[in-house]
Order: sequence, then C-alpha cells, then structure tokens
Amino acid sequence: MSSYRSAYENYYKNINNAAKGKKDNNKYFTLGKKTDNSISSKHGINLKDNDTMRNTLIKRIIQELTGATMLLIFFASLKYSPSTQFNEMHIKCKQTLEQKLTYNEYIDAFNTIQIGNITGKDLSIGNFTTEDLKIENLKIKASNFMDYIKNNRNS
Repeated sequence: MSSYRSAYENYYKNINNAAKGKKDNNKYFTLGKKTDNSISSKHGINLKDNDTMRNTLIKRIIQELTGATMLLIFFASLKYSPSTQFNEMHIKCKQTLEQKLTYNEYIDAFNTIQIGNITGKDLSIGNFTTEDLKIENLKIKASNFMDYIKNNRNS
C-alpha cells in the first residue's frame, strides 16, 4: 500500500511542478537510459546516427543491381539452354510478339493456350468467361449495365 501512496504522491508532485512551470533538468539527459536513435521512414529505410544517406543508397543500389543481374542470367540461361522445350517456347513467344493481332485475336489466342489439362477457354470468374472479354460482348454488357442504372435510378 505504501508503494501505491508514493507513486500517487510522485504523480501529483509532477503535475504540480509542470503547472508551476518547473522543468525537469534530467528530462532530456540520456546517459544510462536506453535510447533508440534510428529514424524510420515509410519507404523501409532505417537510418541510424552513424549511417549516412549515401551509404544507405549505395546498399540499395547494390541490392537492386544484384537482383536484376540474377534475373538476366536466369532468362539468358533459359534462352540459350539446350533443352528443346525452352527453345520451342522462346520461338513461339517471339513469333507471337512479331504478329500484328487485334484485340479479339489476342482473346482467341488466349483461349487456345493449354497448360496441362486446362485451356484458356475453361477459365471463368463466376459467370464471366474469356469470351465476355471480346469487344462485342463488352459493349452488350456495358449497355445492359447502363440500362440497369437508368431504370433503378428513380427507385
């Protein structure tokens, strides 16, 4: 009970001192106290007093270049690998990129893609299928939606 009383007295003593304008001289004295001198930013960079922005940027650039180099090596190894499957896939992708296709032709090409037992035509989200992505079908769905909004606006 006495520790409660002393804590209560210290609390009100500090309130009275603050109200009278007395300052605590040891308020900002950090010797012997644990402090965290790091500055955290929303971009994920934590700066400490001994780190400079230059060192942090150099570390970040090294990380980015290392990741980009690893990706480049991975894709270059796929391109030049002796595996016939990788070479066929590279040739097909290259031929597809060189073709001049319209939007609906891209949808048809996506529908013919087969990965394992699944084709692009089989993919659907609810009642929305890949055929609904064609321009004519999108126009019909958009006009139906606009009619629905017009009819239910007064309700």
